Amino acid sequence: MAEYHLGGRTCDPPVQRMVAGLDPVAVDSYGAGLLGLSWKDIPHIRMAHSILGRACSG
Repeated sequence: MAEYHLGGRTCDPPVQRMVAGLDPVAVDSYGAGLLGLSWKDIPHIRMAHSILGRACSG
């Protein structure tokens, strides 16, 4: 989903990836990168980085 994981528009073209992991911050930051976004521009990822997990630049 291009806007958020429980709804929003479908990616066009589809990303064709499934992301899973034990670190929710890493998973969210990697997903942001797949959508062409910087995790640093997404408030909940920026807030959770180094507290709940570690963001990645994937």
